[in-house]
Amino acid sequence: MSTKTNKKEFEPGDKVEFNIGRQTIPGEVQEKITTPTEKEELGGRTVRGTEERPEYVVTADSTGKPQIRSGEKLQATGKAEE
Repeated sequence: MSTKTNKKEFEPGDKVEFNIGRQTIPGEVQEKITTPTEKEELGGRTVRGTEERPEYVVTADSTGKPQIRSGEKLQATGKAEE
C-alpha cells in the first residue's frame, strides 16, 4: 500500500507519480537538478533547475525513459524498493 504526499522536494530513489494528460504515471526520481545542466540522455537538452525551483529527472516505470518534471508536478508515493 502506498501513501501519497504533496511534498515539493525529492531525492534520487523517491517513488513518485505525475500526470500526462489524463493518465497518472508512476516513476522514480533519478536526479535532482539545481543548476542549468545539459542532459545527454535527453537529446542534449538544457535543464534549467535552480536551488529555489529544482527540476527532477524521473524515469517512468512503464517506459524506462527519463523525463524532466518540476517538484510541483510530482506526488510522492514512497521510497524505491531495495
